[in-house]
Amino acid sequence: MKTHFLNKRFRLISLFSLLLLFSCGGDGDDDDVQTVTPAPVAAVITAADLAATTPENPEAGATLGTVQASVSTGSLQYNLTSQSVAGALAINASSGAVTVADATLFDFETVQSLTAIVSITSGSVSKNVTVTISLLDVAESIQTVI
Repeated sequence: MKTHFLNKRFRLISLFSLLLLFSCGGDGDDDDVQTVTPAPVAAVITAADLAATTPENPEAGATLGTVQASVSTGSLQYNLTSQSVAGALAINASSGAVTVADATLFDFETVQSLTAIVSITSGSVSKNVTVTISLLDVAESIQTVI
């Protein structure tokens, strides 16, 4: 029994010695602490195209619709980057509301639809959506001059 106890003791001491040897080895930089800063998470923009219909000859400033968008972090900014009929539309930079900028350009006999590209940004992330406004023809009254 004494031999068995000594044999176990020897194995335990050998195991402890090996652990001590390997845990203390190395280049001596075991005390260095490295701080890892996680990379910033980029904002994710989710947005949908806007399609709306309005009668021709709307009032200037009339709201045609709002670009629906959301962002995972931060705030959104909206900007018209191009229009099929220059100057026809305007957009609210913070809400995405699309309005009539120049009502004289909304003439069904001249153009049946207007399109625009809206850039939505949050920080350095951006997404483009398409706005399509279809015009409805309205019977226009003819005035007779006597």
